[in-house]
Amino acid sequence: MKISHLILLLTTLTFSNISIANDIVNSAKDMFGKSNSKTNSLNVTDMVGSVADSLGMTKSQATGSLGSIFEYAKNNISKEQVSALTKSLPGLDSLLSAVPAISGTDGDNKNNLGGLLGKAAQYSDSLNSVANLQKQFESHGLDADMINKVIQSVYNYLNTEQGQQVKSLLEKGLSSLKL
Repeated sequence: MKISHLILLLTTLTFSNISIANDIVNSAKDMFGKSNSKTNSLNVTDMVGSVADSLGMTKSQATGSLGSIFEYAKNNISKEQVSALTKSLPGLDSLLSAVPAISGTDGDNKNNLGGLLGKAAQYSDSLNSVANLQKQFESHGLDADMINKVIQSVYNYLNTEQGQQVKSLLEKGLSSLKL
């Protein structure tokens, strides 16, 4: 009976994505009494590694892009929610300190989409926030289309019991983000 469970587990791990596989491994550890509470805790270092690995970017790019995403979210939730987010995700302050400083949102070329968004951002705080986010990604050598990919990768990382509060707060903070 135990061999059949092991074969089923190995087959499932082979055909599952990483976040599902981690959940299955943790469930198996719990089932056999080998659970380790450290593997179930959230932290910025693991999240950065997960995003970098899943999207094929450097740790520096992952750190900067995650910092930008969380900074955007932080600016769109209450101070109490920011406090809860910081408590739930140890190391978030260091991530936020990695947000690149940018100057202006008008873009290098007024004829490209970034330039047009920058021009429109002068008239809308929401568009200004999106333009700033895009500029922050560009400062790390990432295209604007990576914003959604990073967000999805973070959601995958947070798709655990421990990550639900952080995921919920992040979703609230990003709810106004329209790319």
